[in-house]
Amino acid sequence: MDRTRPEPMNLSLIQLWDLMNRLKQEGVDTVTYEMTFHRKVVDPLTTMTAILLGFPFAMRLPRQGGTTWGIFLGLLLGFAMFVIVDLSTALGMGNRLPPMVAAWAPELFFLGIGGFFFLHLAEPRRSV
Repeated sequence: MDRTRPEPMNLSLIQLWDLMNRLKQEGVDTVTYEMTFHRKVVDPLTTMTAILLGFPFAMRLPRQGGTTWGIFLGLLLGFAMFVIVDLSTALGMGNRLPPMVAAWAPELFFLGIGGFFFLHLAEPRRSV
């Protein structure tokens, strides 16, 4: 009996979760569904992380000069984030990384970098 499975991107989170659990019980490989589930959960955080990465540079520019350098560095960091997120997603889809790790690790890494920049780059430099 040949069953067709729906595309994971066309399912809601609840439908995806139910289908994943059912397929696991049947012994079917669910890596694609798991990866899609975790990406759907993490994607809103990706946007917030990108904002957090760029915010310190926007706050720093008017006070300290270096507008071109700040914009370039912010764009470079944002580009690197999306490349690494896509690379990690591909590794998760290819079963090279566990789906949860592939989806969450890059987000948490860049969230940490953004938090660090937010706490340190936005501060004015103090002269001794």
